[in-house]
Amino acid sequence: MKAQDSMADSWLWLNGQFARERDAGISPLDRGFQYGDGVFETLRVERGHPLYLESHLKRMSQSLLWLRISEENFPDWGGVLRHLVHLNGMADKTAAAKILVTRGSDPRMGIPPSSCPTLSCFLRPFSIPEESTHQQGLRLHVHQEGFTPFLARHKTLNYLFFQVARQAALDHGKDESILLDCEGRVTETSTGALLMRMNGQWQTPASPHRLPSTTLQAVTALLAQRGERVLEAPILPTQLQKAEAIWTLNSLMGIMPAREVDGRPVPRTLSHVAHQLRALWLKQGLKGSGEGD
Repeated sequence: MKAQDSMADSWLWLNGQFARERDAGISPLDRGFQYGDGVFETLRVERGHPLYLESHLKRMSQSLLWLRISEENFPDWGGVLRHLVHLNGMADKTAAAKILVTRGSDPRMGIPPSSCPTLSCFLRPFSIPEESTHQQGLRLHVHQEGFTPFLARHKTLNYLFFQVARQAALDHGKDESILLDCEGRVTETSTGALLMRMNGQWQTPASPHRLPSTTLQAVTALLAQRGERVLEAPILPTQLQKAEAIWTLNSLMGIMPAREVDGRPVPRTLSHVAHQLRALWLKQGLKGSGEGD
């Protein structure tokens, strides 16, 4: 079976109904389709358990409040995800879940308040990177063609800049792009947060034009338990050369070290530390989802 056929046969949830992907549809007048007017969250589902769902929903709620989209008729997203796991036969697998909310169909300009948004949720299989990939590390590229948009602090559906940046990395023979804001400061990667070891101190870029990362929040708490503090400070691209270690973080892979930035080697991957923290991150996420309760 081809991948597109498999996806078409999978179950999703759309506006209160479970349906096959091939049977689902939204109006072409939906503002999510027309303008990217909406938000989404991507999270890992491990053996039927959504990891850090509460943190993802809290971040989404903050963005929806800012965008004037009401959550009055929202479902129990945890219940939706668990039933999708059952319908798609993924109870013993690792999956990537995506929750999407758009303003729905509305001819008014601006961001008019919406009490009837379009809601959807679906799963896809996710292959966890091999341990050898974690040990070897990613090749990073500093993307200097454009900068993160004003809305980067929200996970909006208008995501094309990040896809272009990712493609730029691939075109340069790299794995991922490091993004800059309008003042030339480092912000994040096209798919996650950055955490660096500089001068014996953990640091993460400070910028109003980056997404608050749920994974960085969790890892920061884990480092605090080890007596280590994460400093948030502005970082320029030239300062990346001084980094002792660079990690990328997101909700699917957890922590992934980097081995180079535009061909310049990163002195250390600290892959053994990343491995320990990744295991704790996964364990805490499973515990928070209710596994073993």
